[in-house]
Amino acid sequence: MTFPQMPASQTVRDSQELYRLTTELDTPGDIYEIDVSSKALAIGPNSDIAAVNAYYYYLDTISKQVVHPITVSVNSPFAGRVDARNDPSAKYPGRTPGRILVTAADIVPPVGWTPLNANPATDIISVIRPRIDLLTYFSPPPVIAERRADFFTRGRLTILGGGGGTWIAIPFYRRKFLSVRVVNTGALAGRSVELIGNAFTLNVTSRVYEVSLGVTALAAGLNATTSIAIRASTVGLFDYIIARFTGAATDGAAVNTFEYLFRATDEEV
Repeated sequence: MTFPQMPASQTVRDSQELYRLTTELDTPGDIYEIDVSSKALAIGPNSDIAAVNAYYYYLDTISKQVVHPITVSVNSPFAGRVDARNDPSAKYPGRTPGRILVTAADIVPPVGWTPLNANPATDIISVIRPRIDLLTYFSPPPVIAERRADFFTRGRLTILGGGGGTWIAIPFYRRKFLSVRVVNTGALAGRSVELIGNAFTLNVTSRVYEVSLGVTALAAGLNATTSIAIRASTVGLFDYIIARFTGAATDGAAVNTFEYLFRATDEEV
């Protein structure tokens, strides 16, 4: 995990009605604990991950303890009691008191992952790690929102020449719309951006599926703006969207001469 989380029991002692589990994810195996029973679980507004799995102990009809899974997604919050059983009869393996265990249902790339055709030795590669945001309610919530806040990232970039590339990969889990805006602050010509859709798979021979969504030449005038829109109804759903910026093979690096803005939403525009 990226950083330790405050125990949910601390929020109860502080008389709060909500516990928020929010952190960046490092690996597909990140597991988090909630040590207090919940009245509802929902994806939070800042989550890149679209779905999580929650596991808890439940006593079945013949009084045997069984671990039950719940999948909570953006469009399917869970409204109902989920017990973190702390009584002596309910123990996880290793004599650990009962907990609600939470992990991402979407596939998370490991730290160090790069796009298929990127070359870490020659390219500039920026991968934004996905964030989990899970809301745990200790009393029945009046309303649970079934969409996330819009994802934004912006900055300045260097577009390499000489055959190299500048890559920006953003989490897109089950988002429906992406807008890309690039401003040419250096009045440079011969640059382009290719958008690539990425989906992680469990296939042992091909763990990543990537498909080009099109190449767009960047406008060459001073402060000229290039705008691109991607809609899931047209291209499909992806885990990540990757932008590859390239220049002419004879160009050198043009440092910080382009500004970019990415905006991803849960609803098509």
